[in-house]
Amino acid sequence: MCAKPLLLDYFENYVLYHQNKVKIIAKNHQFLGVNNAIKSLRERDGKQGKLGIYWHTQGSGKSYSMIFFTRKVLRKVEGNWSFLILTDRRDLDDQIFR
Repeated sequence: MCAKPLLLDYFENYVLYHQNKVKIIAKNHQFLGVNNAIKSLRERDGKQGKLGIYWHTQGSGKSYSMIFFTRKVLRKVEGNWSFLILTDRRDLDDQIFR
């Protein structure tokens, strides 16, 4: 993919606004990881329901990666999608909800 489509993809799918004041942009590992997960989702036929693992480390922006993924799937992948995001901390619930 050349630079222009990548840049357009980034601005369309990897920029969030918190309370219309703070701009949150994806880090490189989030951009690459979400795009690889989307690619795996699109090629899901023949994978026997196994799409792979999206591994995160502490402080890597897991909540934002989940938001980037779900928003891009809803916009770009045909289908009637539903998502369930479970967290183990109230601050993550608040972060994802906002």
